[in-house]
Amino acid sequence: MLTKDVVWRPSTGIGLEHLKIREDTYQIHIDSIVVGSVHNDNRIDRIKYEIVLDKGWATREVKISYLGEKQYLCLSSDGNGMWKDE
Repeated sequence: MLTKDVVWRPSTGIGLEHLKIREDTYQIHIDSIVVGSVHNDNRIDRIKYEIVLDKGWATREVKISYLGEKQYLCLSSDGNGMWKDE
């Protein structure tokens, strides 16, 4: 099983992202936490996202959420362009 960590910051503004990629026999799992600001008021956002790919790199699932909030988005795909929400 392959595991890779990647950390980077934006070229402008403030922020940091930590992304982890894990590959198992059937899928590729990507999860990340982003902390930063793209607002003029310096408000800091904390976002977590997860992506599941099949072995052919087709996206099968996407989850995005604001940490500390009830807002989230969860989508799944059949791998052929058909998407549905939770």
